[in-house]
Amino acid sequence: MLKLERVGKRIGERWLVRHVTVEVAPSRVTALVGPNGSGKSTILRLLAGLWQPSEGTVWVDGTDAAGMTRRDLASRIGYVSQASHIGVPFTVREVVLMGRHPHLGRFQSPRQQDLDAVERALARADVLHLADRPINRLSGGELQRAVVARCLATEAKAILLDEPTASLDLEHCLEIHQLLRDLVAQGSSVVVALHDLNAVVRWADRAVVLDRGRVVAKGRPGAVLTPGKVAAVFRVDLERFRSDRGVEGLVFHRPEVS
Repeated sequence: MLKLERVGKRIGERWLVRHVTVEVAPSRVTALVGPNGSGKSTILRLLAGLWQPSEGTVWVDGTDAAGMTRRDLASRIGYVSQASHIGVPFTVREVVLMGRHPHLGRFQSPRQQDLDAVERALARADVLHLADRPINRLSGGELQRAVVARCLATEAKAILLDEPTASLDLEHCLEIHQLLRDLVAQGSSVVVALHDLNAVVRWADRAVVLDRGRVVAKGRPGAVLTPGKVAAVFRVDLERFRSDRGVEGLVFHRPEVS
């Protein structure tokens, strides 16, 4: 269980987020949605322990994260950032193996269980065929999947992802979303920042709507992504439809000027 309790983050005189309270339940996909600059990435960094809050408390399994070591947090929480760049020509397998570092002692060599976890992660992120290729010679989509594999190799129970499908083609977008559903079916908690509201409606269990660093709605995606809320937060008009397969979808329009 992860929880932000009345959390705020300030850089200089500017508050990136303020008075944010969000609970992340086990076995759920929680989607963070909002315009650029609304605070999605900030919340993920706070949950991951990469940033310390300026106010409020981040709880991890009932413990104040401020008192936990970086290694302990990394073994419990996997994080995939929005922009991944690895300049050193490690192989994909070597990069994914880095996800096992929180489970190893200083100077300890990888054990068989670590190597097995790496192979499973490579296969699940569909990069096993790229395992021996230098990471800096991958396409943007391939790199993103390799970084997701590194996160999966931690075998953390909470997985945080910042726009994980931004560089992927349609096929791999669907595969990543299905992978997240598989993870929660196995008991993991997933928090994902997304711009694609159709993906939120289809794949997420809960949505947290952010605007200018504040939580303005949270609940089931279909309940909080209403025409009124979408118009207020995203400044566009919303129509709903249902496909022939029964999948709910959203269509957006620029507001008509009267």
